[in-house]
Amino acid sequence: MQRAVNLLAALGATEEDGSLTDTGKRMTAFPLPPRLARLMVAGQDEQCAVELAAVAALMQGEGVAVKGAERSFARFCGLHGFPGGVARGGKGCGRRV
Repeated sequence: MQRAVNLLAALGATEEDGSLTDTGKRMTAFPLPPRLARLMVAGQDEQCAVELAAVAALMQGEGVAVKGAERSFARFCGLHGFPGGVARGGKGCGRRV
């Protein structure tokens, strides 16, 4: 339980007294694990929610990898050589999250 409390605090989702921050309230809109919900909030803030939604789906192992999807995603967010471009800090949304 304490690990979960610590994680939420580290993600900026809770105040010291345990109440939700604005970020934490926004995270509740996403039916995702806390780290991925925080990723989506960051995507909204940085105007790259679509790209980060694809990353979140891939991280969950969902069946999103259809033929040609990797190339379409790479073209859409300005990366070359997906997924390696992400690891090298490609041009996507311009900020590592």
